[in-house]
Amino acid sequence: MNEESGWKATLLRFGAWLLSMLLVVADIFIGVRTVLVVMVWLGAQREAAIRARGEIVYDIFGFTAEAVTLGAILVFACVGLALVIAFEHYYRRAESAGELLRRAARVVSALVAFGVLGLVVQGVL
Repeated sequence: MNEESGWKATLLRFGAWLLSMLLVVADIFIGVRTVLVVMVWLGAQREAAIRARGEIVYDIFGFTAEAVTLGAILVFACVGLALVIAFEHYYRRAESAGELLRRAARVVSALVAFGVLGLVVQGVL
């Protein structure tokens, strides 16, 4: 492999990694918001069931929402960091095997699918 094609492959690998990293960050935001939307929906269902029984609803939802949101941010950020590191390794192995574009397409499509799924869940609820 000559030096020019080595540089092109390295730049292509870096571009694929950068795109994957940006999609991971977007998915973190979408995932945290989806967790919050699902939690609000479940809280509303719970509150409606309590009111239907004629009981008093005590509001501790604000603290719970904040705690769950911060926990989701922590979990998604840790998973996102692990994914970004794993993608770097995955792309380096793909570059040496000559499969970089195929593997990058798999990763990007999976990240986009996760983001779309989160947005669909938010839209439904």
